[in-house]
Amino acid sequence: MAVRKTVHASSDSSRLSALSILPSQTQPSPRSRRNKRTHAERPLFMVLALVALLSITCTFGGLLPGAAASGKLTDAIISIEPGGSVDNNGQVADAKYIFAPTDPQMEVVVQVGSLSSPAPMTVTWVQVTDAGDQKLFTDTVQVSGLDRAFSIGKNPGTLAEGDYKIVAALNGQTQQIEVSVAQPPPGGVQSKSQAATTGANPTAGGQPPVDGGSGKTASAASSNMPPAAGNAPASAGCTIPLTVISNVASYFILTVDSSKCPPFVITFSVDGTPIPWVYSIPDYIVPWRVDPCDLSGGKDLPGTKVQLYAVGQGGESFATSPVLAGPWVVTLGPDISPPHLDVKSTPERGKKVKKGDKITLNITSEEVRSGESWQMGVQDIQIIANGTLIDSKDYSNKRAKWCSDKSWKQPWTKDYTVPSNPPPVITLCVLTEDFAGNSRKNCGDFPTGDHWTGTIRSTTNADYGKPGTCNNEKWLFKFDVYVAADGTIVGKGTGQLTSPAQCHLPDSPDYGNHPAHNAAFDISGKLDGQNFQLFFTETYIDDSTPGLINYSLLESGTPIAKDMPPFVFSITGQGSAGGIVKIAYTPATVQQSFSVDAEHIVDMKCLDCGKP
Repeated sequence: MAVRKTVHASSDSSRLSALSILPSQTQPSPRSRRNKRTHAERPLFMVLALVALLSITCTFGGLLPGAAASGKLTDAIISIEPGGSVDNNGQVADAKYIFAPTDPQMEVVVQVGSLSSPAPMTVTWVQVTDAGDQKLFTDTVQVSGLDRAFSIGKNPGTLAEGDYKIVAALNGQTQQIEVSVAQPPPGGVQSKSQAATTGANPTAGGQPPVDGGSGKTASAASSNMPPAAGNAPASAGCTIPLTVISNVASYFILTVDSSKCPPFVITFSVDGTPIPWVYSIPDYIVPWRVDPCDLSGGKDLPGTKVQLYAVGQGGESFATSPVLAGPWVVTLGPDISPPHLDVKSTPERGKKVKKGDKITLNITSEEVRSGESWQMGVQDIQIIANGTLIDSKDYSNKRAKWCSDKSWKQPWTKDYTVPSNPPPVITLCVLTEDFAGNSRKNCGDFPTGDHWTGTIRSTTNADYGKPGTCNNEKWLFKFDVYVAADGTIVGKGTGQLTSPAQCHLPDSPDYGNHPAHNAAFDISGKLDGQNFQLFFTETYIDDSTPGLINYSLLESGTPIAKDMPPFVFSITGQGSAGGIVKIAYTPATVQQSFSVDAEHIVDMKCLDCGKP
């Protein structure tokens, strides 16, 4: 990690030299430092970038570089802001990094930085899976300097849970953020028990977002600040409007109109404490990057208030120079992005293990220094095996710390020993949370028994009060199960409707208007000699009318269909199993009378039978 360039408060002269804030000329002494430009030489618009950390892209499995030093900002891309929508002023509405599967869309706004001429910018959406990153779609927008462009990921029905990267590229520079889709917890607050899941296949039944369009926002400004006159004398006629272009990604960008004021510089304070550091306005229109942690007494915690003042150039001391305008108060935004979580295991997830084996987890939980929201710091890391907490690390001693003292990055290496009587599969989850309550989870499976994978092709017919109500509806199910040494079975699967929805009720016309197309389920059961007996428990369905496939398959492991005939088929050869399972069932536990019959064609293969 690169070393942060820290400039101490006692060295004003070297600080200004390092940042190239004054024009190219001999630097004045700290007490008499002045900019000698005349009023006519000042440009109409000056751009000051305040409070920057770095511009980076962050990926799982990679380490984050250190913060960029304060100075001239030449980045083509300043920030990417995610949320539910964008308002008429170009501001992100409902800003968030964790979306619900039912959200209608995921939208990002990209703040463009310095460009010498218009150029095409691409915004690429990527789904993160165990099999690797899967590109979804790319939008292209023609942009100019300081433009704001948007890209929309539209919900095709139900969003697949998991992680997604959004990568913006412009003039050879890239920046990316990661967002997650996860079921919201009760009350709508993201918590450790409902963390966004990473490092595992997205939840079944949902689908990744599709291209919902792109373009430029109606306004180039994300938010505006009213003009401030400070205590400038009326005769000066000095009004200096400021516009906040971006207040995310660890810095915000300000445009300053200095055309009606005598020569001035910019000074500021943090949370009311004056900072002994003054900026001279540069001679050209260019964004500037300023790291608050370079300031004596500076802070970078969410909620910190930065006050800016325009101070006249005309006295022996800036402390006695007239304040031409200010203060403008900019509050650093909230921490709404969870820590990034990198988990590498030895052996790799998915590999077969046996009792006594060690699984080594190399964990890194890291708050992103730039590119996402302002950060509070990593609070804790937990390791959970099959739903049971086995160990944790707590960093509460770093609560409310800022700059280099903040809990930016926490590595941890932990060994887990496979127990003497292991379940068919060991699921190890690493969970991390920051001090703002944002959390992320990374899970991996380690089978201890044989891994079988297969399909079920189902055709259902139902008599829901009248014959022919839900006839000939077809589904395809894909599933994986693990079989322990004692024959115990656990697994998961997904299903998709492969025929037109077939449910119609003359007495309830609305019934057929809500057909389910996707489902997910857990599997339990037993392998008794040559025979598989499976039970299915529905965990997800995307609408209310599933053609009664639930009462011929997906409710067999629940009390509502406890009397459903058993789902039994046999091993047919070395590493293969299957057959036709027919179900005819009239539920005794449901008040409304109906019956359903189905034919399920099962085909299974063992991926590692006989292997150690």
